Amino acid sequence: MTRLLSLLTVSVALVFLVGCGGGGGGGGNSEPSTTLPPTVSLPTISSFTASPSSIATGQSSTLSWMSSGATTLSIDNAIGDVSSVTSRAVSPTATTTYVLTARNSAGSVTASTTVTVSSLPPAGDAALKQIAATLPVMPTDTVSLAALIGRVPTFASGLPLNDLEYTIFDTDYIDGETNGYDVFLPVDPSQPTPGANRIKLIVATGNVQLDVTYGGQRGDRIILGTAEISSPFFLRGSDGIDNDYVVITSFDYSFGHIQLRGSAADYALVRCTVADGCKTDGYYLFYTAGSQPDLVAFIFRCDDLPTSAVGGRPQTSTALCNASRTLSLSDPNQFRFATPVSTSVAAPGQRQIGTSGRESATVAFCRRRRPGGEEAYS
Repeated sequence: MTRLLSLLTVSVALVFLVGCGGGGGGGGNSEPSTTLPPTVSLPTISSFTASPSSIATGQSSTLSWMSSGATTLSIDNAIGDVSSVTSRAVSPTATTTYVLTARNSAGSVTASTTVTVSSLPPAGDAALKQIAATLPVMPTDTVSLAALIGRVPTFASGLPLNDLEYTIFDTDYIDGETNGYDVFLPVDPSQPTPGANRIKLIVATGNVQLDVTYGGQRGDRIILGTAEISSPFFLRGSDGIDNDYVVITSFDYSFGHIQLRGSAADYALVRCTVADGCKTDGYYLFYTAGSQPDLVAFIFRCDDLPTSAVGGRPQTSTALCNASRTLSLSDPNQFRFATPVSTSVAAPGQRQIGTSGRESATVAFCRRRRPGGEEAYS
């Protein structure tokens, strides 16, 4: 019995040695090689945005995202799988936060964005006229502007210089030059909310021009928003009161235009008369994509022109009117919506050296001698 147990012990040991030695063929002490699977990193979400981020009831916003390394993408709030697309339009009826989830075999990551929904009246609704009726009498000159803002207004004029001389200053009053084609930028664009807590007055053209031969104002451009600045101009400031707007008079209904940020769906243009309860008859332009209606501009009627500095109204009172004497957000001759400024080089062949500033050009002149001995340059 003892002999049998000893044989069994030796056999088991031999089997163990053979297994560890790789088959007994002189394999020595080498170990079997192992190939590990590649390491999988978590997916990434580089952006997840809603544009616009604030809408009115019935409007839509577009969710857009960028992700890498994900095998599946999904959004909550009953949207579901979005692996094959990079955007999705949504029309929530209440303020909603959307969560984007990116998954792969390593796990999942999330990002969120919120669409704020406000219950605003539609364009032309009586509720907007009620808001307009609470606003003061709109100024037409520096005297009435001073009474409204409670101080002597700062002043800038395009006469007789061009528009580049005065649009860079954050003044209370701006008027246009008689040669027209002015660009009015009535805010300091470096401010967090340009135009907040300020009331400005723009007189687009002088009455002296209307008394003679009108035609020079064609092409005037009033900038109330850009694609590069995240909010329209003249939104409510920190005081929360709607005392931030620009008043525009002598505006050409046929050839001038107002530039806005966003789209026509973000605004409402309401004509309010004295009979409606408004203190000044004209067009009230509201930004309606925020949490509450916000007046950004008042535009006088095309035939309601201010008295000139030398007295009397212009002889040609309808020179600034179109055929219908009306304004419309859908008319591209009157309202245009900002697009991003091109970053391409303005002049092909020019190269920016060292900074991100504007391009510069070098002009080379060739000197040659004329037969008579004079030097000429070309």
